[in-house]
Amino acid sequence: MNIPDDAASATLHDGTGSFLALLDRFGCSLLLSTDDYRLVAIGVSERKPTLRALVLPFLRGVGVQGSYIAAGTASSVVVFKDVPGLAPLVPDAPQRFDAVYMPRAVHFTGRCDFHDMAFVGGAIVAVNTHYSCICAVDGRHSFTPLWKPPFITQLLPEDRCHLNGMAIENGQIRYATLLGESDRREGWRDIYLDDAGLVVEVPSGRIVASGLSLPHSPRVIGGRLFCLDSGRGELLGIDAGNGQRTVLARLPGFAHGLLEYRGVLFIAVSKLRSRRPERRLPLEDGGGEPICGILALDAASFRLLGTLEIRTGIHEIYDLQLLPGVRRADIRNSDQWREQQAIELPDSAFWAHEPIVR
Repeated sequence: MNIPDDAASATLHDGTGSFLALLDRFGCSLLLSTDDYRLVAIGVSERKPTLRALVLPFLRGVGVQGSYIAAGTASSVVVFKDVPGLAPLVPDAPQRFDAVYMPRAVHFTGRCDFHDMAFVGGAIVAVNTHYSCICAVDGRHSFTPLWKPPFITQLLPEDRCHLNGMAIENGQIRYATLLGESDRREGWRDIYLDDAGLVVEVPSGRIVASGLSLPHSPRVIGGRLFCLDSGRGELLGIDAGNGQRTVLARLPGFAHGLLEYRGVLFIAVSKLRSRRPERRLPLEDGGGEPICGILALDAASFRLLGTLEIRTGIHEIYDLQLLPGVRRADIRNSDQWREQQAIELPDSAFWAHEPIVR
C-alpha cells in the first residue's frame, strides 16, 4: 500500500535545521528501507520535510542508478523507474511530485534476504545473505552467484556467516563484510559478536580487517575504504593494505547505511532491537540512548553537519540511498499502476484514464 505524507506514521525532527537545508541545497531526496518493510522517500518542500512510503514484503536492500530503483523483498527484486514528465500530471496529485517511480519488472528469486544492492554494469548485484554469496539478478536464473567467501563450501539457504555488505569501486566488487567466519547453518549467531566481524577483499577472500562488531556498509569513497562498525557505533577508515583502522566518528546508534554525496557522508543509525542476544553490544556501554535517524558528516573533517531524527514510527533503518535531482518522490506499486496507468513509449509518455478492469 502507498501511505500518503500525512499518514506515514513517522515524526521527523531536524534539531538545528541544517540537515533539511542540506537536502534543499542539494535538491535531492533520501531513500530508506525500514524495519516495518517500507520504502520511504524523504525530501524537502518549502523548507519542510516530505515523506512518501510504499510497503513491500520483507524489504531489505535497495539500489539506485539514474531513474531506476531496485528493491529486494521476501522472494523477489522489484524494479521501479521514474517516468520523466509524468510527475506534474499525476491525476490525483497534480504538481505535488517531481518524480514518480512506477513498477517496471519483478525478478522472482526465492528467499534470499538481500542486503547491500547496486547496479553494476547494467546488472543488479546484491549481497545474498541467505545463501552466503554475492549474486547478480537478471531474470535468467533465480540468481547467479558471483562470489562467496572462501570458507563457504556450499551455497545453501542457511545464512552461514551473515554476509551483509559490499563495496563497489570502478564498477567492480572490491570488499565485503560479514559477521562471523562460519560454514554451518546460522553459525555466526554462536560467535561472540563483539569482535568476530570481518572485512574481506573480493575476489581473493583476503581478510582486510578483523575484530569488528557487527560490521556493515563497506564503501570505497575517494579511493579510501570506509566501514560501519555497527556494534560499537563507529565510522571507521580502514587501510586496505595493512588493516589498520581509525575511528573517524562516534555514532549515536546502530549504524547501517552509508553513502557520500557532494562532499557529505550520510549515515543511517537505528535504535536497538528489543529481541536480540543477551550479550550487550559495545555501543550500549557508551552512554546515551541510541536514536533512529540520519546523520550528515563533512566527508573531509567528519564534523557533524546535521541530524534528522526519526522520533516515532520507524525504529530501524536497513538501507540508505539517495535520489539526486529529486525533491519530492512518489513510488507506486502494481495495484496503483492498474488503477492509474502510466504509459511510456520510446518518444512519449502519458497517463491512461481507464483503469484495468479486473
